[in-house]
Amino acid sequence: LQTPKPSGTQLPQAFPPAEDETKTRVRAARFVGDGKSIVVAADNQPVRMFSVESGEPVAEIPYKHPDPTWDMPPNIETTPGGLVVLGGYGGELVVYDTKTKAERYRLPGIDRDYLQFAVSEAAGLLATTAPGPNRSVMIQLRKLENGQKFWEAEAKGDTSAYAMAFSRDGKQLVTGGKDNEARIYDVASGATLQVLKGHKGVVSKAVFSADG
Repeated sequence: LQTPKPSGTQLPQAFPPAEDETKTRVRAARFVGDGKSIVVAADNQPVRMFSVESGEPVAEIPYKHPDPTWDMPPNIETTPGGLVVLGGYGGELVVYDTKTKAERYRLPGIDRDYLQFAVSEAAGLLATTAPGPNRSVMIQLRKLENGQKFWEAEAKGDTSAYAMAFSRDGKQLVTGGKDNEARIYDVASGATLQVLKGHKGVVSKAVFSADG
């Protein structure tokens, strides 16, 4: 029996191999805008945007880590409107507009930790993390358009947030971290609505269901 060849666009040569091929790994890939482009982040490579139709790179998205020896790429979030949000360990958060092909703004990163973030284009919001008092973490809510902060809440007892996501309508935000708990916030007021306990380890991922 012959194995059928896969159909559709393939990106096998998206990134040239590094000197040590074991270090070249694609860490994140997201559709952006109208779905005709994909943003890809890989070790030891610039963040690139590819055409879904041709499989060819069409743009590089500027992101430079402050430590030149750091080879891990940033995390990626994208929006249907064409924004790309990038942020990684110890590096700044960068918001890039693929329509204007220009950086919209950037925010400070977190020293020796991962800057977590989530985007809600429906609500026009960007959620980020920052160090808080007594090794806690601050959950900050910002305007997606310009990065302006308008409220923050302290996740007491949690030294880092590993999970962060908006509900589909952007009215609620969930976070999770090292304290083995997840918290649901009301976006309008910043109030904590629920603390979800009973997890046996770090809450590394949390998402809302489609119905909220």
